[in-house]
Amino acid sequence: MSDGYYTVSGNVTYEPRRRVGKESGTPFTTFGLAENRSRYDSVTGESVPLGTHFYEVVAFRSLGANAADSLKVGDPVVVHGRLKIDDWDNGERQGTSVQIDASSIGHDLTFGTSTYAKRRRVRSPSQDRVATELGGPRIDVRTGEVLDEAVPPQDAAPLREDLDGGAGDDAA
Repeated sequence: MSDGYYTVSGNVTYEPRRRVGKESGTPFTTFGLAENRSRYDSVTGESVPLGTHFYEVVAFRSLGANAADSLKVGDPVVVHGRLKIDDWDNGERQGTSVQIDASSIGHDLTFGTSTYAKRRRVRSPSQDRVATELGGPRIDVRTGEVLDEAVPPQDAAPLREDLDGGAGDDAA
């Protein structure tokens, strides 16, 4: 059962674990998140604890890889994603699991600072405009296998203009 998108802040409860989908081969990362809930009591002026909610967070592809490299147990984080609630029964026990399929994850800066480091996107040669237009080989992105030795150049003149600031062949 899916209940929609939610944003939850809490602390990482177990080290992020990298995994790969059995059938799809898609890389993903999982980690636990504990959200300590409380409310403000206007009479006493104090915060009243309401309990803790526990979630399993699942992050796919580059979000998962970045989360695995960035998070550790105890880190305060903010997670936004699709909430999935499933009731289960294995014959001996029954319960409810709550999972967040994350679309965004970040450190909660209420409690400290963080440093951001942008990763360069890796482009395969089969997606690289320069290699394709200048006759480089096409390579299967999944296997790394060379599909054909050379691709005939389509029209290198526009590419050449792009590379030298639009001056074309006439610039010397």
